[in-house]
Amino acid sequence: MQRLRRTVFFLADQTFRSVMGSAPFMRLLDLVSREEPAASGDGDGRGRVPLPDLEYRGAIPTGDPVTVAAPRHIRAWRVEWKAASRSSADGLGYQGVGGFYLPRVDGGTPRPGVLVLPVLQDRLSLASGTLARYLAAQGFAALELRSGRSFLDRVRVTQEGHGPTCEDVETEMIRDGRRGLDWLCGRREVDERRLGIMGISHGAMIGPCVMGADSRLRAGVFCMGGANEAMIVARSRERSVRRFRERIMRAHGLTDPNDLRLLPQAQASRTEPVRYAPAVDPRSVLLFKTRRDRAIVPEAQDTLWEALGRPRRITLPCGHIGFGLAFYYAAHRAAKFLWERLSHRA
Repeated sequence: MQRLRRTVFFLADQTFRSVMGSAPFMRLLDLVSREEPAASGDGDGRGRVPLPDLEYRGAIPTGDPVTVAAPRHIRAWRVEWKAASRSSADGLGYQGVGGFYLPRVDGGTPRPGVLVLPVLQDRLSLASGTLARYLAAQGFAALELRSGRSFLDRVRVTQEGHGPTCEDVETEMIRDGRRGLDWLCGRREVDERRLGIMGISHGAMIGPCVMGADSRLRAGVFCMGGANEAMIVARSRERSVRRFRERIMRAHGLTDPNDLRLLPQAQASRTEPVRYAPAVDPRSVLLFKTRRDRAIVPEAQDTLWEALGRPRRITLPCGHIGFGLAFYYAAHRAAKFLWERLSHRA
C-alpha cells in the first residue's frame, strides 16, 4: 500500500511540477511575492553568545547504503545515517533511516552537501523527500532526514512524570541535525567545506538551532519557520499543535492560551531558536514567510527573522497549506541561493 501511495504521489508530483514549476508560474510568483534584502551586519556572533549545552556526541554508523528507485536525473539510496542514541526521545524524533541523493551525472568531484529537515509529521516523507531530490537534480548531495507522525501527541506536558518532554525531543532533533552533518562529512561525494541546511515548517525551527550550534554550516534556507515557541503553540491552528495546547492547558489549569508563555519551561527552553540565532551570520540565510499562515503565525515568523538579524526574506501571499503552490518556486530560489553561498570553498 505504501509503495502504491508513493507511485501515485510521484505521478501527481510530475504533473504538479510541470505546472507549478513552469516559467510563467515562476514569473507570476515573482510578481506577487515581496523580497527584502539582508540587513547589513558584521558577520555571525559565534563565540560571543552562550549556547545551550546539548551534550552532543557524534556517531557515524557503518551500515552500507541501499540503492532505491529514483527519477532518471538522480541517484538515490536508503541510508542509516545515525546510530541509536539511547536517549529518552528515541522513536519520537527523526528516524534513523533517511534518503541520500546525488545527481545522475557525477564527475567524481565532491559537491556541496545539503541537510534537509522534515516537517512536523510526514509519514511518507513527501515534503522532505521531494525537496532533497530536487536539490540533487540541481547538483547538490542531499541527505533527507525523516519524521513520522507528530511527536506532540506522545510527549508529557508536565515537569514530573515519565517519558520525554517536547524540549527533550527537539533537543535530540538538534543533535540529530549535527549527526546528519557528520554523516555527510564522511561521504567522499561531499565537500565537507561546503555544507548547507534547509528546513520547512517545523524543520525551519530546528534548522536555525542546528546552524547556530554547528560552525560547519555556511548556508541555510528556512521556509515558514518561527521563533517564540510558546506563541506558536498558543496560536497555531495546526491539528496536532491544538491537541498539544489543550493537553498543556488542562495539566496546568489554564484557561487563556496566552498564559502558556508564562510557564517556566517556556522561559528556559533549550530549543528556542532565538537562543541560537545570534550565532548565525544573517548573510548566510534565506527565509520564506507565508503572510496568511495559521499554523506558524506571521508574528512568530517575524520574530525569527528579527532574531537572525533580518536576513534576506521572500514573503508569499499564502498560508501554510497554500505554500504547496509555491513549493517549486521556493525550491528554485533556495537552490540558487545555496549555490551562491556554497560555490566557493572556505
